[in-house]
Amino acid sequence: MKPVSYHLGVYGATLHVATTRKAMSALRRKYELAKPDSMGASYLAVDTKANNAIHLIVWLDSDAIDDGAEMVDLVAHESVHTAAQLLDHIGQATTTHDSEALAYLTGWVAARIWETAA
Repeated sequence: MKPVSYHLGVYGATLHVATTRKAMSALRRKYELAKPDSMGASYLAVDTKANNAIHLIVWLDSDAIDDGAEMVDLVAHESVHTAAQLLDHIGQATTTHDSEALAYLTGWVAARIWETAA
């Protein structure tokens, strides 16, 4: 299965979700990413050759995930990392009193990962 890509219009970023080793290898080569050392990982890459386009890459090793609870755990975990990386990159502060951007973006990312991986 190829990576699945989603555009985050308001942030001018693209989310790429890989659920197979082959798909993740393609993204690693394209964005010069380190090899993931676990069954889930998230990355932020800036493509300096394409107007500094922002690419968010999420890896879930579908072959290593044993059950639904483990899938929910990994989707939630990587979604928070992905949302936080993007907000940090654009300079959006997140605090306990101002976490709406993080909450909404995390939910959106989690839904896209779930659509791809489930």
